[in-house]
Amino acid sequence: MRNPARGGPRSIENGIYRLETAVGDKAVRLFHRGRPVFSGDGLSAAVFADRWGSWGGMAEELDAIHLTDLLETWTVTAVELMEGGQSAPRFG
Repeated sequence: MRNPARGGPRSIENGIYRLETAVGDKAVRLFHRGRPVFSGDGLSAAVFADRWGSWGGMAEELDAIHLTDLLETWTVTAVELMEGGQSAPRFG
């Protein structure tokens, strides 16, 4: 295997990509060759009020596309590496 996965208590990487986070963080950070893939804190999750429902505005109404009424932001509550890779030792 050219780039075996290596895992730590809060991250996993394969020599090209690295994914990391920690309990209490508001985002998951993804790096490609050491450079962040997402700007800011990383990839985060949030809940917005959406009066348009799961199908949204059928005519691409502006209010259906740009939801701004933020109800909650999520934080990481647990981090668990389920598999450390074929030849990598398990950490944590």
